[in-house]
Amino acid sequence: MNFTMADTDRTEGVLGRLSPAARIVLFLTVAVIAVTTPAGKALSFALYTAFLLMTAISARLSLRKLLFRLAAALPFIVVLLALVPFMPDDAFVGGHPSGAATRSALFLTLLGRSTISMIAVILLSMTTPFPRILDGLRALKVPPVLMLILTFAWRFVFVIRAEALRMIRAAESRLYRGRSLKDAVLVGRLLATLFLRSYERSERVYMAMVSRGFSGTLPGGRAGGITAADGVLLFLSATLLLAMRLVP
Repeated sequence: MNFTMADTDRTEGVLGRLSPAARIVLFLTVAVIAVTTPAGKALSFALYTAFLLMTAISARLSLRKLLFRLAAALPFIVVLLALVPFMPDDAFVGGHPSGAATRSALFLTLLGRSTISMIAVILLSMTTPFPRILDGLRALKVPPVLMLILTFAWRFVFVIRAEALRMIRAAESRLYRGRSLKDAVLVGRLLATLFLRSYERSERVYMAMVSRGFSGTLPGGRAGGITAADGVLLFLSATLLLAMRLVP
């Protein structure tokens, strides 16, 4: 079983020259600076967005695909924004220049922080295949236990998806259409069956791995670290982002 699937990295431009570890640090820096930006600094959030869009353009990514994935993540952002009426005025670090952030400032700040963080995650996923992200995390010395969890999650999400599709086809072949609330009971049974099948399959896979000498660690892939050129570009990007944060 190959856990380091060789997905082709086809990112172009300056971003394409960065190692996976450097890309993770870059987009994580963008998210951290955005999240720690005080409330009411709309211009800073606009500059962060422009920085990410220019990064996407330089990497020759499809802005339409970027917006489509961002739209798919909108429900999560809406849930966060729905919490604004229940938050205290001083809920955000830095507050408002007047001393107490207004509800509109809280709303716009949360919208900016969540949107920019989501765009950063989407750009990382669009520019770096997940196996390469795992290589980057390994180069950043992420704990082996966490790496093991992420690797297995990545591998078996496709197994669970294939199992779910087979169950859906079996249900449709028996004229299941799911058009009324009465079918909710059947859906619940299907989900329970999917959970049991996944659990049993994981047990079989684990026993097979142990019989082949699995000792708790997996062979690593191309775990290239951050080079000197990567460090220079990261330093310049962080300096630019901090300058954007200090804009009045």
